[in-house]
Amino acid sequence: MCIKWKRFTFRAVMLTSLSICLFGCGDYGGTAKAPATKSITGLVSDPATGLPVANATVTAYAIDANGVQSTAPLSVPATSSSDGNGKYALKIPQDYAGSLVVNATLPAAASKISAKNSKEMLLATTVRTIRAILPPIARDQTAIPPAMVSLATEMVVVYIEQNKGMNGFSSDNIQKATVVIEAFFGPNFAQTPPPRGGSASTKVQQDLVVVIRAFSSILDSHVTTEMVKVDPGTGTIGLGAFAANLTAAVTAVREELINIGMLPGSYSAQMIITVISQAATTPVAEPDLADRTAPSPPADLAVASAPTAGSVALSWTASTDNVGVIGYYLYRDGVFIGYVTAPGFLDNTVNTSTTYLYEVKARDRVANLSVGSTTSVTTPAPSSATYTISGKVSLNGAGFAGVFVIVTGSGSSIVVTDANGNYSFTGAGNGSYKIMPSLTGYAFTPISMVISVSDADATGKDFAGTQSGSVIGGVGFPDGIVIGGVTYPPGTIIGGITYPTGVVIGGVTFPTATVIGTTTYPSGTVIGGITYPDGVVIGGITYPPGTVVGGIAFPAGAVIGQVTYPTGSITGGATFPDGSVATTILYPTGLVTGELIWPSP
Repeated sequence: MCIKWKRFTFRAVMLTSLSICLFGCGDYGGTAKAPATKSITGLVSDPATGLPVANATVTAYAIDANGVQSTAPLSVPATSSSDGNGKYALKIPQDYAGSLVVNATLPAAASKISAKNSKEMLLATTVRTIRAILPPIARDQTAIPPAMVSLATEMVVVYIEQNKGMNGFSSDNIQKATVVIEAFFGPNFAQTPPPRGGSASTKVQQDLVVVIRAFSSILDSHVTTEMVKVDPGTGTIGLGAFAANLTAAVTAVREELINIGMLPGSYSAQMIITVISQAATTPVAEPDLADRTAPSPPADLAVASAPTAGSVALSWTASTDNVGVIGYYLYRDGVFIGYVTAPGFLDNTVNTSTTYLYEVKARDRVANLSVGSTTSVTTPAPSSATYTISGKVSLNGAGFAGVFVIVTGSGSSIVVTDANGNYSFTGAGNGSYKIMPSLTGYAFTPISMVISVSDADATGKDFAGTQSGSVIGGVGFPDGIVIGGVTYPPGTIIGGITYPTGVVIGGVTFPTATVIGTTTYPSGTVIGGITYPDGVVIGGITYPPGTVVGGIAFPAGAVIGQVTYPTGSITGGATFPDGSVATTILYPTGLVTGELIWPSP
């Protein structure tokens, strides 16, 4: 069945309550003893970007034997917060057995704005809640696998709500829903951590981020509940005509992330696109769980060849199964890092002089997992030999001289391109490096690269430069720094920017993913133009009396906490693309403004 899409929304689960009361056991002296607990850990990722979210409020809820979620928190204390890397940790009673739901309430700053159409602006709530559902855990189980909370895990919960009724959170339903949704988000997506900025990401992390961003980009106008609704006649779901929308979105996301340096230029999304196309023509069916037999453990797990400073190659003997093995899950120190369909795996995201514990599990078509096989591997110390990192920076097809190239990581340096645009950083040992070109008034594609040096030179690390527009003649910040041009690359977090009275700004560009806490423009500021591209999050902007704004462009996806135009402001034009025009203001699809204050004339 082909399913229509409408606007994606997150709904809190409102089911029959199951009250769980925890009582301490009193000793003879009357002193209460805290109940024994075990830990649930994982990471929370933004459903729009797939990247880690800090300060999310996380709570666990029990699911009873009838598949009904409790309304009383199971976690003790009730809530916890994710840290700067998106990681959370919850405590639940040691003797708890069964499934549970983990709710993550995102902070207001992470909320994505959306609009149903150009006539009806839908104010997003200041928070969002996304969920993950854990399969049953045993009463005496202490080693609980990490539980990620993401757009993908939320869709599993919605699938069960839509198709399984009020008592739907049973073990079988969780397994069926997970197998259905993994057709889009990849095997073991519920244990795939979001990538961390500045570190090399695994292929499964890259794939999940691409699909999450692609789904998020089309969910502004389509509803998840319709996408996961099962056709009672066929027992299947499918993307139908919207497969083309999603395929185009995946292609666009791939190009965007390569351009900003989040994905390597060699990254391919062909496998994702192929799966989407297949789902459109042959909709995904729920698995038949009559097969309860797990595959045999992978045998003879070993290091295939001597580990290097930057890679570990593993080999093992194929597992067997009563129906058939379809692949293998790879874990490193308990964290899921890869999936392969045949024995053999190369891990090229390791560090030098480090001991890792690898585990391999075989799985069949309905996600029955084998017992894991493990092996320990120690990577060698950094080689005394050194290597060269080199490349070229070009502008309009020609070599770009005088560009600063900043190298950080296992070694740090700043080199300058020569007359032909070439740069070279010598003396690099084995390890991971980040390379970023910089020159006032210019932007570069990609903005940066994360590379690995492993017993060989790293060549061909090239960048292309473009003029970023008007260059700021001089901006005096409170600390006295004078900047000829201001460029904020993706991922920059700005706590606050203050431009003193009289500043003239020719152009300021904030690219994708910039987060701005507060920007203050005092009296007398003249702004030629400011461009905020997709993904910018702005906490608050204040324009005092006398401000003259030539033009401000907020594209689709911008999140604005508060914009205040006081009496006397002159606005040449504020443009919100992809929407309707109202008195020179265009509100695009996907934009919600927390608060706009228009002064008296």
